[in-house]
Amino acid sequence: MSAPSSDRSSPPAICLGIDIAKATFQAALLLPDGRLLDKAALENTPAGFAHLRRWVEKHSGKQVVHAVMEATGTYYEELALHLHGWVKTLSVVNPRQIKAYADTALRRAKT
Repeated sequence: MSAPSSDRSSPPAICLGIDIAKATFQAALLLPDGRLLDKAALENTPAGFAHLRRWVEKHSGKQVVHAVMEATGTYYEELALHLHGWVKTLSVVNPRQIKAYADTALRRAKT
């Protein structure tokens, strides 16, 4: 998985991928070339959101951040609202679309 592309006038974005559950969430930072920068497990609470922000700022510096997360029940909503104010771009995607993409992208053709 590579980081999202951006327009030519802005620097490439660091991608913040989030896998969210009821009590916790996993976060991973990918460099613009797709390499893993770091990952963390945090609580799905306001304190966990604040910790995420410090963690991202520590690793990203002045680079643009594009956050991507699944729309998992209602568990994602508070974190999405928190991210909305400080990341450059926030993408909340349908989990079925992610699964469908993975199914097509990872399947080998039988020839």
